[in-house]
Amino acid sequence: MNSNTKDPPPENLTSQNVSSHDRISNFTKIFKDMSKDRERGSPSEPCSEWLDLILPYYLPAVILVGLIGNILSCIVFLNTHLKMRSSSYYLAALSTADFGFLLSISFVWLNNNFGVKVYNTNGWCQGLVYLSSVCSFLSVWLIVSFTVERFIAVQYPLHRPRMCTVHRAKTVVLVLTGIAVLFNTYSFFAVEMKIDQGEEVCEMRDGYDEAMRIISIIDAILTLIVPLFLIIIMNTMIMKNLLKFGESLERSSSVSRSDRRDQFALQWFTKINSNPATIETPIGSPSQETVPTYRRTDSITPALSTIYKN
Repeated sequence: MNSNTKDPPPENLTSQNVSSHDRISNFTKIFKDMSKDRERGSPSEPCSEWLDLILPYYLPAVILVGLIGNILSCIVFLNTHLKMRSSSYYLAALSTADFGFLLSISFVWLNNNFGVKVYNTNGWCQGLVYLSSVCSFLSVWLIVSFTVERFIAVQYPLHRPRMCTVHRAKTVVLVLTGIAVLFNTYSFFAVEMKIDQGEEVCEMRDGYDEAMRIISIIDAILTLIVPLFLIIIMNTMIMKNLLKFGESLERSSSVSRSDRRDQFALQWFTKINSNPATIETPIGSPSQETVPTYRRTDSITPALSTIYKN
């Protein structure tokens, strides 16, 4: 493919292959296409009409709720008794990563709806694309890390106190953050400011098509295929162990009830059927003995039948 060709359709297809840049630029394209359709007054498909009505309200609502919810989640996980749990640090880091991604998307929305020129300015363009790439990469692997901890707690409960510690959780979060920061440094060099219809826009650099295609494949493997495979495997094993635990608990509960019933029946039988009555010899006899005799009661059978009916 000739990188100097300015044919719009191939350019759009190429841009769609750059996953790190698409996390933000696709929102820009959607808003641009919608605004162009409204200006031309051209007829649109029913699905496009629904998007035209919903998207201007849906996206800001998701961004606002997500930003507030992630801030509150982070505060709760780090400033309450939950901070004593190792899983809280994974969830707090996940809230921070999602907050960063939503923040980068919010600048795109402000740029396209209110003309706030932040995303389409040099420096901010590269920074926001880099932020979205780091946060999305980090978010996926934090979910995997949290799933690994749950898997250890269910599969190897005796090792959980030693392996699932707060210190280890902090270390894992720091290592994943370092990997995400280093892995996505290419985002700074993949985009630049271009002139589109007399306006400066943040787009992919010319001549980076093949490199970005390879990076896009690697990114898809590392942030989609591998995490999805790991999460499915671990969650399947977690569910399997929980089902086995539930069955064993039900069996032990049934056996325990039966044992308690048998023990109660035995105690009842001993009490009512082995109560010795003492017969004393007259005073002044050569020896005074206590001769045990055993009462027989006719209430044994009704009592036992009552117990075993229950």
